[in-house]
Amino acid sequence: MNRPQLAFFRDRTTLYTVLVCVVLICMSPSGAVRASKLPAAGGGATCSDPITSCKKPVKFISSINGCYAFACEYGGAKLHIIHTSDESHIKTLLQMAKERGH
Repeated sequence: MNRPQLAFFRDRTTLYTVLVCVVLICMSPSGAVRASKLPAAGGGATCSDPITSCKKPVKFISSINGCYAFACEYGGAKLHIIHTSDESHIKTLLQMAKERGH
């Protein structure tokens, strides 16, 4: 019994190869988008939030290229993230995070 086939997919290998490529493209992370959102090296303008708005509890999140991220009012409804590269601010925020065990 002959089944009608599309001209491009004469054999199953071609069809499976195309399907695998489509699945891999759909599942691949968009690394270029993430890389463009990283803070500038050495701090920069995107890494200079004021710490006066940061209230306890504080949680240290990450450090990328010398820019430290902290979650202020961690676990509450007013949770917000600040970024800083100032050494004195980093020490203050790390001490605040240490006091709560975060």
